[in-house]
Amino acid sequence: KKETEEALHISELRYKSLVDKMNEGLIITDEEEKTLFVNERLSQIIGISRESIIGKKSYEFLQVAHADYQELIKHKSSLRKEGVADEYEIELVKPDGERIWVLVGGAPNTDQFGHINGTIAIITDITDRKKAELQLKKTNNELDAFVYKASHDLKGPLASIIGVTNIARDEV
Repeated sequence: KKETEEALHISELRYKSLVDKMNEGLIITDEEEKTLFVNERLSQIIGISRESIIGKKSYEFLQVAHADYQELIKHKSSLRKEGVADEYEIELVKPDGERIWVLVGGAPNTDQFGHINGTIAIITDITDRKKAELQLKKTNNELDAFVYKASHDLKGPLASIIGVTNIARDEV
């Protein structure tokens, strides 16, 4: 019995170490969507202490950049109750006003009998990726505008050259 307890304790320490050191935020909720657990990384990502998160629903403590995201979070939470796992991106506003983008990968959390008893979600900070993506879109739009203007500016002289070439061909 003592060896079993020791093995269980070692296993718990490994699990705790893994959860505490992972680069993503982790959140576990119950059937009523109240937060049961969050790791320290989630607290760092969203800028809210773990203590002020526990017992609250995610849409009560997450400050979203747009009201549509609030409805999206509620909708995705309802899908978890139906057994649906998926991922989505939302923009959040930290308490200090900083805007961040996160990727939320959520799945139903089940008990040992397979009954859904809440949600487990992994939250990844993708702010740098989104900034690069937005910069790339801006650059592509600028390039499209340049190509449009350049082709427009070249059409006039090319039309003149083609006209002169046709006249020369007719003259010969």
